[in-house]
Amino acid sequence: MRSMRRHLSRCVLIAGLVLPVIADASTSNVATDCFDTLVVARPVEQIPTPLPMCDDCVVISWPWIVTLEVDKVARGRVPTNQITVLNVQHVHFRGDRLSRWWLRRNTLGVFNVLRLENGSKPPRCPADADPAQPLITPPTGQSLKDLEREGARLYGRHTTP
Repeated sequence: MRSMRRHLSRCVLIAGLVLPVIADASTSNVATDCFDTLVVARPVEQIPTPLPMCDDCVVISWPWIVTLEVDKVARGRVPTNQITVLNVQHVHFRGDRLSRWWLRRNTLGVFNVLRLENGSKPPRCPADADPAQPLITPPTGQSLKDLEREGARLYGRHTTP
């Protein structure tokens, strides 16, 4: 019983680390169920972020750092034709297909990919909405690039020519 409790505690810890943080919209002007930008793009590089050490854990999805090559901006704006997004996923996406990506800007200066259910379409964020919390936050003293380098070292880079 004690072993089972310890195992469940670890799984809850992992789930808490990899699930997106959702702010309480009643206390700020952060819109959590809206998008800033909709693009048609394909992933050209996908790197899983490092997972915390955990014995006997099964992790289904966790944050990845994905570079998208934007073919078309359907709504909103992007700074360049290649953008960095944070996405919670299980494995890498095929990079030979264009897909629609609903994006929410975050406090790290990149975008979170919105997880939509049943083909739902979120509303556009208000112009004065604060950025969302990132799907993963680097530890103090580290940057997103540090997480990207460590993830690439541990798991490799999934690239599409």
